[in-house]
Amino acid sequence: MNRMAVVGLTLMPLLTLGTGSFAADHPRIFFTASDIPRLREEARTTKASIAAPILAFATEHLTDTPLAAPPNQANLETYRSEGNRMLAFAFAYVLTGDRRYFELTRRYLLTHAAWDHWGDEGGVGQRDLGFHHMLMFNAIAYDWIYPELSAADRDTIRATLALRAEESYEVSTGEVEGIGGWWRHSYVQNHHWINNSALGIAALVLEGEDPRADTWRQTAAAHLAIVRDILDGISDGSWHEGTPYQGYGLTMSLPFLTNLRRLKDEDLIPHGYYQGYVLWRLYNTLPGTDDFLFSYGDFDWSWGNYYNPANLLRFAAAEYRDGRAEWTAEHIIGNARSGRAGREPYTAPWQVLEFLYYDPSVKAISPDDLPTDRVFPDLSGVSWRTDWGKDALIFGLKTGAYGGQFVYDNFAYGFGHYPFAQPGMTINVGHDHQDANTFYLYRGSTELSAERLAYHVGDTSSDTSYHNTLLVDGQGQYNPYGAEGGDPLTFRGTAGRLDLAYSVGDYSYVVAEAADRYRVADSGTQRPGARLLTQFTRHVLFVKPEYLVLIDTIRAEAPHRYDWVCHFTSSVAREGDWLRGEALDGQVLGVKVIRPEAFAAVTGNDGKPYVRVSPPRASREAQFVTLLYPTTTSGWSRRPEASVAAVNSDLAVVRVSSASGVQDHLINCSAGDSVCGGGYVLEGRVASVRRAADGSIVRLFLAGGRKLADQEGKRPLLTGDTVDQEVEVRLDGEELSITGRQIDLLTIYAPGANAKKVRLNGEPVSARRQGDYLVVGEE
Repeated sequence: MNRMAVVGLTLMPLLTLGTGSFAADHPRIFFTASDIPRLREEARTTKASIAAPILAFATEHLTDTPLAAPPNQANLETYRSEGNRMLAFAFAYVLTGDRRYFELTRRYLLTHAAWDHWGDEGGVGQRDLGFHHMLMFNAIAYDWIYPELSAADRDTIRATLALRAEESYEVSTGEVEGIGGWWRHSYVQNHHWINNSALGIAALVLEGEDPRADTWRQTAAAHLAIVRDILDGISDGSWHEGTPYQGYGLTMSLPFLTNLRRLKDEDLIPHGYYQGYVLWRLYNTLPGTDDFLFSYGDFDWSWGNYYNPANLLRFAAAEYRDGRAEWTAEHIIGNARSGRAGREPYTAPWQVLEFLYYDPSVKAISPDDLPTDRVFPDLSGVSWRTDWGKDALIFGLKTGAYGGQFVYDNFAYGFGHYPFAQPGMTINVGHDHQDANTFYLYRGSTELSAERLAYHVGDTSSDTSYHNTLLVDGQGQYNPYGAEGGDPLTFRGTAGRLDLAYSVGDYSYVVAEAADRYRVADSGTQRPGARLLTQFTRHVLFVKPEYLVLIDTIRAEAPHRYDWVCHFTSSVAREGDWLRGEALDGQVLGVKVIRPEAFAAVTGNDGKPYVRVSPPRASREAQFVTLLYPTTTSGWSRRPEASVAAVNSDLAVVRVSSASGVQDHLINCSAGDSVCGGGYVLEGRVASVRRAADGSIVRLFLAGGRKLADQEGKRPLLTGDTVDQEVEVRLDGEELSITGRQIDLLTIYAPGANAKKVRLNGEPVSARRQGDYLVVGEE
């Protein structure tokens, strides 16, 4: 269908309706005319700090002359900017009644109405993001200043909005021959949410003014209902495209969802997901900055506030009366890189949304009483920190599946069933990176080790080499991006997984497996071919607040060269078997390479300093044992000694020695019921023994099992009654304190402890002595 035919089809209903039949109940999006006095009062009082940058932005543009003709169709940022500013301009008029803001908004609306297109940056017929920013925010601006527009202006703007809404509908449905959009069935990609939400907003604005509005709205709602069900399947609030794209998609879809509920009593908001999102952003937050821990996927830090998550968090705070959401919003706002100036089109519009969602009666609740560790199952990752203070040591690990675990499971193995039953359904993971088993480490807001950031679509900068994980023969992980995304077999068998995670007291432990990510793509089908590895298991033990022990076990059916990759902030240099990585503010990350004992260390810079550690020769099996030791320039000389007291296919015993004593860390590498080595017997997954300088035991840790013994198993140190227990024991003179879960009966080697001075999870408990042991609990 040519453009003239589309225009004729679009305008005909408008000509037959006549101006007099149009409903005039505007404004209706977010508020009505009766709400405006309240909004203006809030702008002067409880929301003045949000209103100020909106008004400043609009004031700076009062004398602007809009572009007389549309820019190049491929110029996404110009169309996005042109659309965004309309929200701030129109809201400035709402908040003040100042005719200058009205005339500014009207001038832009009429200019945009005269353009012969609103952008098509995705290719012929795609009508993608720029187009839909224009549609959503021109529609809202029209709604908000409608009462002051002349009848002629209303007719002109309305006709263009209807034309563009119909053009969006054509792509969203694919019902017009020759009109296509890759985003139509891409339910797990932000473009789909944004574009359909813009169509939905236009439909709500034009209801009663165009007979097609109800069809547009129902189409948008049907798409967003599927998105709701997908998001509500993601229990942890994370998103496979990364934090910035997550914020973008949610920010741009929430106006339609909230107004659909408000105006039509149809609730498509993914409430379970939003409540998970609050904790995701909270545990992802770095102190003293608006940066975040999990910096995965496509983005750059310059994007940080483009789609300010404060609007989403303040929606969640108001919707769920959630003080944690409000605290996180205030933290991000208070530490925003650009402050609250808001004087550009990627900040001020989102402050309009923040203003509308914000409920000042919801008071911030700090996270100080929350656990410091959290598992994110859909991400297949963990976030750990020593505390909630500004100098906390913060660690993150992610492995997982392309698209996230829920999407992967249901698309790769459940295709054809709801919510992946639609013909033409695809999952677009073009913003995902090849980063399974990668890690991040910060001291407060100071990066010690994180990945090289990149926007990769169309190039190779998503490659595994840019992440803190493993290369095999110099190559990285299988990448399904080259495929269309509509074939479940393209993804099947390519996921990393989180095998287990424990956190108790000052110990956190995780096991992640990523061998399935290492495959060779079949050259004919782009489907995953044979696995390069049969095992790539990453064990991480965080001994708070001191250091982390990493053990990576790799196995393959043929010999390969393996490179263990780690990135640093400013520089990295080798000092014997230590790698010294310089960070900002005098911070240093030391990496002790314990195994392999003989290793090559190649340093370089791929946008960040990195090191690649490799064994001396290719092999079918390899094991990397490393100690990550955060310190400072002045503390470097006091770094501990670290060695392997024993290592075999079943058990690794890593010994860390310092002036304060010795710690032995036992990692069960085989998941066997009972493993031994280094003089220990372990019936469990992980354990630690800490001895003071005089050799006395001062701390014990055991998780995932029943027994820890030394002296070749002859002397039990800690024996429990359940296989799932997680327990830390501290001995301080006569006092003994136990922290843990799944504890029924414990027998503890504690010859010097007083049975009357025992606490379990902070509460006094009774204990009885049996020789050198204390027994806690009932037999």
